Amino acid sequence: MKNLISLTYKFILGIHFYSIKCTIFIQWLVTIFFEKFFIFQRSKLDVKTNLKHLRMGIITSGESVERGVSLRQGKRICYKMKLMGLNVKIIDFNRSFFNNIKQNKINCCFIISSLDHKIDGSVQSILNMLEIPYLGSNIESTMMGFDKYLSNVLLEKNNVLTPKYYKLSKYDFLNKKFDNFDLKFPLIIKPVHSSSSMGVYFVETFFKLKFFLKKSFMYEDNVLIEEFVKGRELSIGVLGNNEPSALSIIEVQKSSNKSFFSTYSKHLEKYDSVKVFHSNIDVDLYKKVQSLALKIHRLVGCQVLSRIDFIIDKNEKIFFLEINTLPSIFEKSIFTLSAKYSNVSYEDLILKLIRLSLKKN
Repeated sequence: MKNLISLTYKFILGIHFYSIKCTIFIQWLVTIFFEKFFIFQRSKLDVKTNLKHLRMGIITSGESVERGVSLRQGKRICYKMKLMGLNVKIIDFNRSFFNNIKQNKINCCFIISSLDHKIDGSVQSILNMLEIPYLGSNIESTMMGFDKYLSNVLLEKNNVLTPKYYKLSKYDFLNKKFDNFDLKFPLIIKPVHSSSSMGVYFVETFFKLKFFLKKSFMYEDNVLIEEFVKGRELSIGVLGNNEPSALSIIEVQKSSNKSFFSTYSKHLEKYDSVKVFHSNIDVDLYKKVQSLALKIHRLVGCQVLSRIDFIIDKNEKIFFLEINTLPSIFEKSIFTLSAKYSNVSYEDLILKLIRLSLKKN
């Protein structure tokens, strides 16, 4: 009899505990739903009130090797913007680009990050000629950020730490004029002009150096060879024009030194070889990284947005790795996560980016 009473009591307690968990879960779902609902309603009201004149163009890659990624990403961003009530259309960067911009009366453009032409200035040149504002920096700053060697030289002159590096041309490589560099292994090889991790290699010994250089030279005629710095890899978004603000720091934890953010991972956000999370570094160090990111954003002359990558070694020295003057703004991109952890919703981020693009110099 006692066992029966005990079992009945435990059963009632179990049901009670289960009902509490269900209630909490339902309350959480309702809260999330209403948060999203009111954010969308607020963004729609904002669009109808202040941005109803805009005809947005999402510029995707017409002939890029990353065309599939660009179109997929563009469609997702376009879908989100339409939900917000924005008048938006996807425009391919191809031979009909100029006519499509004119025919659709586009008056503000978002250039998708996987677009190859975003960094050679051709898209920006056409939009400047048409006097159409666009997402990202001007041509000069875009080119400076895109050239890994020039950005290293600029920042080094302004007391920003960079890994020790060496620029090598394909001509010098073929004529065996590179044996005199004094970098210590392991090394990182990467094309000087690259918007993704294509052609980037981790080299452990001198015997493998020539092999990986040949592979990297398949992408372009100049590469940057850097000493590998072991440490915690950080990425941070910066938002703004004349008075930019640093967003939250995202930490990238790789499965090994040889792991890189592949093009696939960067744009589709399937982080197969890395873990991505809000960094928990020391508060003082956190502020130093944010301050340094703002300094670099200004030195390069960035406008609207940028994403800057750092590595912190065991002595807490902060090394600049690279800057992306037009990072991905897909919903789960590193830049968007940086904004999210700064309590900026995706909808608010899109609206901020539009306004900053319209107001930039």
